[in-house]
Amino acid sequence: MNQNNVISCVGDLLDYYIDKSLVRNNPLEQLANLLYNYTDCGMYVEPITKENNIIGLNIGSIVEGSDANTENYKMIFPFTFEEWNNNIELIEDEARELWNEVNLDMEEN
Repeated sequence: MNQNNVISCVGDLLDYYIDKSLVRNNPLEQLANLLYNYTDCGMYVEPITKENNIIGLNIGSIVEGSDANTENYKMIFPFTFEEWNNNIELIEDEARELWNEVNLDMEEN
């Protein structure tokens, strides 16, 4: 992460979530595992590539117990932690709503 709190690469996000000494060989895979395990909705992250370089990330969630998906958010580097966290919150909220729609309706029937 640089001095302006701007995310310029996957490594910046890893620095945000974990100590650098824990980073393994594949930072994108590690980030994907962290987001899946440490968000309520089990978020996914996929690289956006151009000419074999990661230029951004697609993030979203597949809602368990339904055929629903949240909106996919396309985030091109650089972006801020505020933008990152706002999108995570939107995904979590949308996943919760979609899960409730399916599962609460099933309980009522």
